[in-house]
Amino acid sequence: MAGINIGGLMGNASGIPSELYPQVLGSYPFLNELVHQPFHFEKSVKPCSFYDYRMADSLPSVGGTILKYTIRLPWTLKNAITGDDKKKSSDNINYGVLNLTDKEVVVLKQAQQMLTAAVDKKSGLVSVSAEAGEPVLVAQFVQKAVDLLQKYVIDYKTQQARQHLDFVQQRFDEIKVEYEASQK
Repeated sequence: MAGINIGGLMGNASGIPSELYPQVLGSYPFLNELVHQPFHFEKSVKPCSFYDYRMADSLPSVGGTILKYTIRLPWTLKNAITGDDKKKSSDNINYGVLNLTDKEVVVLKQAQQMLTAAVDKKSGLVSVSAEAGEPVLVAQFVQKAVDLLQKYVIDYKTQQARQHLDFVQQRFDEIKVEYEASQK
C-alpha cells in the first residue's frame, strides 16, 4: 500500500482532481501500460511483464487439444477445409476503435481487480493498494502503479502548461503585430 499527494508535486496548479485518480487507475491506457512493465515473479527466473506471465498461464492445455481433435473433430475439419479460422484472423480490420482479444480483456481485468485506490478528500492523499498471492509482486505492482500515476499527472500538467504557453505566445504575436502597425 502506498500513499501519495500528487497535487503537491507541481504546486496547486489546476490539473486532474484527486477524485479522478481511481478512474485513471482503472482506465485502459493506464492498465495496458502497467501490465506491460517488467515484474519479478516467484516462479520466474528473469523479469517479465504481468501480461506475458498471465498469458503463459493461459496457454491451451493438452486437454483442449484432445477435445479439439476428438469431440470437435467434425467442426475442426470443416473449419480447416472452408478456411473459417483464417477468415476470422484476416478479417481484423482497423475501424479506429480499440479491439482487444478475450485473453487481453481477462489480463486487464485481473490487473484492475488487483489494484485499488482511495482518496482522502480532506488532504487529497491518494492511497494505492494491491492484493495478490505474491507479496513481492504486490509491492512492485503498487510501486509501478504509483510511479505511472505520477508520470500521467506530470505529463498532463506539462501538456496544460504548454497549451497555455502556446496561447499566450499567439496573443503576444498578435499584439506585437498590432503594436508595430500602430507605430508605423
